[in-house]
Amino acid sequence: MEIDKEYVVLQAEYHSLNEDKDNIFPNCWYNVKEYELKKEILKECIKNNILIKDCQLYNDFRNIAYK
Repeated sequence: MEIDKEYVVLQAEYHSLNEDKDNIFPNCWYNVKEYELKKEILKECIKNNILIKDCQLYNDFRNIAYK
């Protein structure tokens, strides 16, 4: 399995921007392997300085995670 470097960088940046907060990754975040969607979510969160759970794309992600 090849590591998606862009995803790793985005996740690290998101984590760095929110290091003073708790629970910045939803419980289901690591259960779903939709990395393209995850990258779009992380980009939106970084751009708008919001948490994943507040991102509009997160609803799409939740629909996949809880199928």
